[in-house]
Amino acid sequence: MDIAAGSPSLPPPSRTGDVSGRHIDWTPRDVAIGILLLVGVLVVLPIPVVVIALLFTGQHSLAFLTIEALVGAPLYLLIAAIAASRTFGKYGGGWARLGVRMPNGGTLAWAGAAFAGALAVSIAYGVIIDAFGLNFLKQGCADQVPTEIRSQPYILAITAFLAVVFAPMAEEFFFRGFVFPGIARSWGVPAGIVVSGLLFGSAHLLGNPYLYKSLIQFAAIGMIFAFTYWRSGNIFSSMLAHFTFNLLGVITLAATTCHA
Repeated sequence: MDIAAGSPSLPPPSRTGDVSGRHIDWTPRDVAIGILLLVGVLVVLPIPVVVIALLFTGQHSLAFLTIEALVGAPLYLLIAAIAASRTFGKYGGGWARLGVRMPNGGTLAWAGAAFAGALAVSIAYGVIIDAFGLNFLKQGCADQVPTEIRSQPYILAITAFLAVVFAPMAEEFFFRGFVFPGIARSWGVPAGIVVSGLLFGSAHLLGNPYLYKSLIQFAAIGMIFAFTYWRSGNIFSSMLAHFTFNLLGVITLAATTCHA
């Protein structure tokens, strides 16, 4: 069945390398290597830049915050490059191996459903925290975006642009296009959805440890996006949902005054 023409029927868990009606060559070993490279990109690679910046500027200086924000774009591009190198870069083909298809009505429908699901998870997570008094999981005002960045409009604009444009692109290629099918081909689709979702949630902690409070929420959203990608067969479905969800977060952030 042509994936671009519509959603694939539900296949049984695959042990033959087929996921969503297409053959997947990369393995859990490739995924493990990709995860190690991801950690290197997000944790190790920025260290020299940060150290050099600190030698010439203060930690909370305008120059340091600007450099820190601008470094984000190439890091996201490197994340997408890891997904490309461990898939079609190694096994041949092109970006279609990562789910790049011409979008159609079905793509938009799945994107809308995924966005609604992500929004429902976020609302339910907040309700559960309040209902059970889990105040230690409440996200503080400046946990996601520090006050220093909030107080500098153009740095905040760069950060927002990265969150809305670069993050959905890189993270969807990596976690949905690369990690999910690499796990699903060997361990089955349910395992691929769960593992890729947990890795997606955990990866956010590499850039900001305070996001541990939202780990469960992000992991659940990652699972929704993985399911969406599996059923639609088009990376643009989960990417568009991710873009819209982050855009809503940025708009909410802009409309909120932080007194922390």
